[in-house]
Amino acid sequence: HDGTRAVVAYNRKASQVWDLRNGQAVGAEMSQQPFIHCVSFNPNQKQVLTGGDDGMVRSWNATTGEFEGEWKGHDGAVFTMAFSPEGKQLVSGSADGTIRFWNAETYSEEGEAIRASVPVTFLCCSTRQNALFGVSNEGKILRWNRLQRDQPASEIAAGRSGSARVKIAVGAEGELLVGGGEFDSFQFWSTTSGQSAGIGMRIGLPANMVTCSSDGKMLAACYTDQTVRLWKAPYWQQRGPRVLTQKGSGMEDVQFSQAGQYLVQRVAGGSKTIHVKRIDSTIPSDVHDRLLSVTAEVTAMKLADRSARLLVGDVEGNVSLWALTNGKRIAGPFSMEVSVKAVAWNANEELIAAGGQDGTIRVWDLSTGKERRMSQKFDSVVTALVFTRDGKSLIAGCQQGVYWFDLKTGDLQQSRLDIRDTSALAVAHNGKLLLQGSHSNSAHVLDLATGKRQGAVLSHRRRVKRVAFSPDSLTAVTGGEDDWLGVWDVLTGQPRGEPLRHFSSIVGLSVPSPGWLQSASVTHVAPRWQIPAVVELDSQALQVWLETLTTRQLTEEGLIQRISYEQWQERSQELHNLGGPPELFSTSSSESK
Repeated sequence: HDGTRAVVAYNRKASQVWDLRNGQAVGAEMSQQPFIHCVSFNPNQKQVLTGGDDGMVRSWNATTGEFEGEWKGHDGAVFTMAFSPEGKQLVSGSADGTIRFWNAETYSEEGEAIRASVPVTFLCCSTRQNALFGVSNEGKILRWNRLQRDQPASEIAAGRSGSARVKIAVGAEGELLVGGGEFDSFQFWSTTSGQSAGIGMRIGLPANMVTCSSDGKMLAACYTDQTVRLWKAPYWQQRGPRVLTQKGSGMEDVQFSQAGQYLVQRVAGGSKTIHVKRIDSTIPSDVHDRLLSVTAEVTAMKLADRSARLLVGDVEGNVSLWALTNGKRIAGPFSMEVSVKAVAWNANEELIAAGGQDGTIRVWDLSTGKERRMSQKFDSVVTALVFTRDGKSLIAGCQQGVYWFDLKTGDLQQSRLDIRDTSALAVAHNGKLLLQGSHSNSAHVLDLATGKRQGAVLSHRRRVKRVAFSPDSLTAVTGGEDDWLGVWDVLTGQPRGEPLRHFSSIVGLSVPSPGWLQSASVTHVAPRWQIPAVVELDSQALQVWLETLTTRQLTEEGLIQRISYEQWQERSQELHNLGGPPELFSTSSSESK
């Protein structure tokens, strides 16, 4: 209750108390033979209670882990336990369909049990009118009065047969929040009337568990995608990232505007519509949907970075420009004559480009409507296009390789034929680097001036579908059909941390700031991911500091060699002249101390 310890049941037959401040186990493991269904701290934090498969409620010393006693009242497994708001009474629910009440100090049974007639899988208590809420094994949410136990339960919400995963929590102002089971959103119910009070933020996947903070102002939910998300009263808006999903068919392409105002989704399966979501944090409902209806199946799209406009290509060879604010077409259609497979904007959004099924590339000037054609036609589909930051070149990717075109003449400038099967392209914000994603399960960072590869190959287990740079151009992010995001150091090509897992193929990726990224998979739009910070160090100072500290140096042959006392003195003086140890390793600050 003070937030410093947690009790965890694992392997379903033992439990352990952990200190959350240092990650250390507290006391001995609490072992028991029966299957454990639920655990809880006593409000006085001196005991841990466990509910077993044998109908027993057991008490353990929370500090030592020693067994203290057990109470038999149920004829079936104890599925759930909850304490009354004042902490004086323990309520337990069982597979035998009974709800029993125990004194929180003596654990003697108090009064008659409630006969629920169906197994109760989850319980929570309300501060209002002595209300007790429970979930049946059928997913029904029921309400009882803890003092008037002979009265029948009132049904708050009906579930579906077998939907026992529904979890409930009492929120601020006496509202009941519902999540899990067949629910893919939080649903609000009045604890006094039992009437629906509306639907909270829709997630698109069920929650395994929900719980409220002691003051009722914060909700935490654990989801089936292995994420935990926090929601804040009074509107229960999610703290941090918003998570939006498109139901129905899986998503094929998701794009995020740089300013964070819009999210655009294209559904798989030959859809002619594009879903546009405007995000506005000042409005409790958070999201407003708009549909863009195109005359033919959408095959490519690209959001503008600086304006609320969307470039769309379709299967009939039409390229058109749409306004996100009103959902209307504002330019085009420009004709490609063949199915459009890739589209792109230049930096100032005056030029647009499209690549076709037949290997042709066309560029249009939006101010004049005039068309430009690149001199080279490929023998394969144009799979990716991107303009350089200086506006002088257009880069195209296809099965044959990566090609640079001069925008003034349309002539080929250079090519990399050894880096083939391009699936995605991105240019770094500093204008010096190109990131190429490949169908060959890899990605490459290239120097735009020379075309040479920089750092190691960025490897995936399946083909790479989305690539992006961070705004500081120090981080590359790749997403693939292997369901994970790779975060890489641009200079070395080495991963920065573990891959970020999704549960389906990556179809959307954006890095709006150096510290975090947004992503989407076929099934849902994920929360924001935090990117580890990049620490820039003076390499010379780092080398001299290490040699001074270790009295060792690395020779040109790669051997470790001890330095002499005279050499150590020279390095110490050099380190002093360089301003001392690198900042990351300095012990002069109070924080380091």
